[in-house]
Amino acid sequence: MLAYRRPSMRELGEHWQVRFSEILSPYLSPEDVSVVIAAFDGIMLHGLSLDGPLSDESARNFLRKLVF
Repeated sequence: MLAYRRPSMRELGEHWQVRFSEILSPYLSPEDVSVVIAAFDGIMLHGLSLDGPLSDESARNFLRKLVF
């Protein structure tokens, strides 16, 4: 979201996606990597919302359902 509002932050956002993809790609297909990155971005946005962050267990369960 910040990269959308501040184009100067796009490089940081792209760096985050590339590095996270490198971590996940030995374990997941390219399609699953994209799904996990998008879901993780959503989890982080959820944490910034008024509802507060998801618990570790909730986040793990959510990601497990997406990928497995």
